[in-house]
Amino acid sequence: MLTKTAASVAALGLMVTVAFASGGDEPVSSQEGPRSAIEWLTDPASLMRLIVEPEAQAEQARDPIQTTLLGGQTLGGVGLLSPLITGLPQDTFANARPERLLTLLADLRPSDLPALQDLALVLLLAELTPPTTADGGTALLRTRVERLIAFGAIDQAQALLEQAGADTPKLFDLWFDVSLLSGDDAQACAALRRAPNLTQDLGARIFCLSRGDDWAAASLTLEAGRALGEIAPDDALLLGQFLDPEAFEGTPLPSLQGQMTPLRFRLLDGLGEPPATLALPLAYAVSDLRDTIGWKAQIEAAERLVRTQAIAPERLRALYTERKPAASGGVWDRAAAFQTFDAALQSGDPGAIANALPEVWAAMSRAGLQVPFARMFGAELTDLPLAPSAAQLAFKIGLLSKEYEKVAASDARSDLPRDVFARSIAMGVAADPRGLGPLAEAISLGFTLPEIPEPFAALVADNRLGEALLRALLLLQDGAQSDPGDIAAALVLLRTNGLEAVARQAALQLMLMERAI
Repeated sequence: MLTKTAASVAALGLMVTVAFASGGDEPVSSQEGPRSAIEWLTDPASLMRLIVEPEAQAEQARDPIQTTLLGGQTLGGVGLLSPLITGLPQDTFANARPERLLTLLADLRPSDLPALQDLALVLLLAELTPPTTADGGTALLRTRVERLIAFGAIDQAQALLEQAGADTPKLFDLWFDVSLLSGDDAQACAALRRAPNLTQDLGARIFCLSRGDDWAAASLTLEAGRALGEIAPDDALLLGQFLDPEAFEGTPLPSLQGQMTPLRFRLLDGLGEPPATLALPLAYAVSDLRDTIGWKAQIEAAERLVRTQAIAPERLRALYTERKPAASGGVWDRAAAFQTFDAALQSGDPGAIANALPEVWAAMSRAGLQVPFARMFGAELTDLPLAPSAAQLAFKIGLLSKEYEKVAASDARSDLPRDVFARSIAMGVAADPRGLGPLAEAISLGFTLPEIPEPFAALVADNRLGEALLRALLLLQDGAQSDPGDIAAALVLLRTNGLEAVARQAALQLMLMERAI
């Protein structure tokens, strides 16, 4: 057992606890990993761009990272976004059935509709009263963090844990993993050096000893763990290579049976052998945003993370325009099309913009990046004097931007029936869906039904709004492929519970992303 290891190591005198006692500045390890490139924490209110107005965001500007809980608050209710920011009732989750709530949260996966993906992130980050549970909300907090990790929202997950005060045995392992993924592990490792019993994972202890420049204690702990059989042979070899690369020069890296872990990833990265992240879960893509990573890998990582709203679209724009593509195909073609369009936009030449727009839109559509592109350029495009075909496309793109209502009310127009219908939706009015198919009919119902249909009505009547919203997210995760009845019911649920903006944008995305290619 690991507890036996800890006792044995202590008895052997190999856990040099003096190293944990310092309360001063932490030394910087020679194996220092780069910090996360995500800048989300510098603008936490940006997550709410589709749900609240900027002035409401300004009123709530505050440091998102705390280290203590508010009086009487349980772990499950810790959040980075207050009810005033989110617009959600304080008791959104309070009456949920705890096990059902955990199941619904655990089933969340990235949505095909960015508006609903934004809402999922809001629910995961919201500061709301949780249901009463024997564990004080620990399981709820852990599940929320695990979903954030699955979405690639690593900085947000780390901030949420630090808000809760993660230097406890019930949260430390998760905090340590998130810190490794973000590349900002100094605080977690400092906590572990001060209190080794935060975890029974010897790998974490060894790594954090090395981060404190206590290489001798790290090596001795590794040898004790190896001798006692408490560290898997492959992991022991990898840790040994990380601690003393010169001693293992010429030795191949271990095969590492089983799944990749944040610690394994960080050790391999420290040895100059970072694994390719495209085949790994989204959480690992964050490491590819570093300047030391190849440009192609940075773009691919940013595209993955932008799709789940984990980073802002502007980050992708900066990467697309960083340098000239050196090849063709795939990501290079997207970068080239984006650069041509961006240069045309910078020139202000309507003809050049009109010529470049169809190609870049097709490239963004094939990659599932229509909404990020629209959020970058949609509102600006609708103000330009473009040729008729380009103006129609610009109008559609504008309706997918965060300025959708302004675009719909502007002089910009498209006489295509689908776009006319979408314009009405952007204004919150259901137009005649005849001739546009089942999807338009479902959306129209979502803006005309006077009462919430099942399966949501009973949940709302029972004051279990949180469960209803999560169920709606699950039912609509497949976007336009979702059941029309579910689409209509979910839109009514959103509109009648203060989430009109989410409903409109989800409806617009359903209509306009369906035939974007």
